[in-house]
Amino acid sequence: MAREIADMRRRLTALERTARLPRSSIDGGALTVTDTDGTPVLTVGAQDDGSYAVTGANGGQVVATALDLPAGSITETEIANDSISTPKLRANAVTTDKIEAGAITADKISADAIDGRTITGVEIVGGSITAGGAGQTVLLDDDGVGVTGSGGRYATLSQTALNLNAGNPDGHSFSNEAKLFAEIINSNGIDKAILRLISPSVDGWPAVPGSRISGVNLYGSDAAGGLPYVALIGDRTEVLGKLSVNGDATFANGKLGAQWPTAEVTSPVTPTSTTFVDLPGATIPVTTTRPGARYLALWTLDGDLTATGAATVPVRCMVGATALGRQAIINFSNVAVGARATPAQFMPGVLATAGDHVFKLQAARASGTGTVRINAVHTALTVIIFE
Repeated sequence: MAREIADMRRRLTALERTARLPRSSIDGGALTVTDTDGTPVLTVGAQDDGSYAVTGANGGQVVATALDLPAGSITETEIANDSISTPKLRANAVTTDKIEAGAITADKISADAIDGRTITGVEIVGGSITAGGAGQTVLLDDDGVGVTGSGGRYATLSQTALNLNAGNPDGHSFSNEAKLFAEIINSNGIDKAILRLISPSVDGWPAVPGSRISGVNLYGSDAAGGLPYVALIGDRTEVLGKLSVNGDATFANGKLGAQWPTAEVTSPVTPTSTTFVDLPGATIPVTTTRPGARYLALWTLDGDLTATGAATVPVRCMVGATALGRQAIINFSNVAVGARATPAQFMPGVLATAGDHVFKLQAARASGTGTVRINAVHTALTVIIFE
């Protein structure tokens, strides 16, 4: 019995000195760690999905402690490509206090590493952003969005205006840059918007005196429902309502000039038939640039009685192959030779199509006796075209 007791003491002592984990590996299994109540809190080794990991359960957590690693100890050679992905980083895990000032420089960012798909909701405060090549760049700074080149800044879009600088064309210098800006002014108690275009003054270019325009103002209406208008500042030409111009337009005394060609009869004509004939020289070709141009035709008939009688002579205006509805008519009612008169007529109309058109005068002897001669110079046609 004494030997048995001594042997049990020896075995108990050996058992108390043995490590709690006598084996150094777990082959194909897992080690479960329990708390003081015997509840499993950690599993080390094989998981239910076939993977091997350390996982927590029943309130148990796997906490990674901070690593104090020497600078440069972990480089790209120690980190495999794609080994750290977004799901491995908690939101806002990398903040400014984790990155030293100047730590991220151009040589740390690969080409195309940052694109529009990876930057969302970003606000860049202060400084400037430059994009472009050596020829022309786009600059974003405190002055606005600008386009720059070898000669400086050519355009700037700011909160209040668009500034354009044409540089130095043909060696002529601009005193200031052109500016397009909007503002609100109060006119007759009503706020209205104005879009102003202020052009630069030029030294010696263009050469035509008086051709410089100091500005263009696009005004809102002065009253509710009123029409806006344009003001060309300089000689100040104002347009109220509708202005339509295609091609050359002439302004004089603040008004838009129209075409008004004139043609005179070049030699006398004595009509002898009721058939209308063309009067020589009284033909006007015109060209319109758009359909619906309006015209006003004005013509005169200068006639004298060369043989006693009561002949009636009408002069009409043709537009292409169409005769206008009014005529200039002369009738001496059987008076003596030598009687003379110069009646006039006019007719407005519309040219339905754009292009070339011909206006001309024709005359005929309608009825009666006697002879009427249509004289040159004072028998004439004038056409005013409005487009």
